[in-house]
Amino acid sequence: GEERPPFDQEEDGRDATAIVEEDDPDDMETPSPSIRRKRYHKRRAFVCLASSILLAFFVYSTIVRYNDYKVRWLVYYGLQAAIPAIFLVRYGVCCCATTLRSSLERLLLTLSAAMLVWSFVYIIWISHDLKKLDNDADDNIGTTEDLILELAGVLLGLLSASYHSILICYLQRINDEEAIY
Repeated sequence: GEERPPFDQEEDGRDATAIVEEDDPDDMETPSPSIRRKRYHKRRAFVCLASSILLAFFVYSTIVRYNDYKVRWLVYYGLQAAIPAIFLVRYGVCCCATTLRSSLERLLLTLSAAMLVWSFVYIIWISHDLKKLDNDADDNIGTTEDLILELAGVLLGLLSASYHSILICYLQRINDEEAIY
């Protein structure tokens, strides 16, 4: 047969018992394209899932508010639903022309900024209404609960507008650095 190297040597003659030093982060290779693609798709799926959940919440809230006949809430929740919808069109399914992508991004940032301001106005308004309520009267319990639910919806709207505007700025920066999309 074939001659094998001694147990303390590799086939290329290196010492197999030598102490292996820890990897230096500066010497580490960049991940292979397939690994990068998998990571990218996992992140994209998570981001799209979060946006889909927010979209579903705002569509549901719009439907529930439709029964209340309060136009301001219909418009508010409708525009809040538009933010994740536009985001999903842009980053979830859109592989379209650069001008359309940048137009969607500008629209999303503008709408997010407007909804951030609107959310702050509603937070102040609802907080003022909550202070005015007389908590001792039994007939105000429903009103207090409604105001608290409205405040929770507005806070979620504030979170959604902030999340999507920060995320789109981050993705634009990544896009500029790596040209992923």
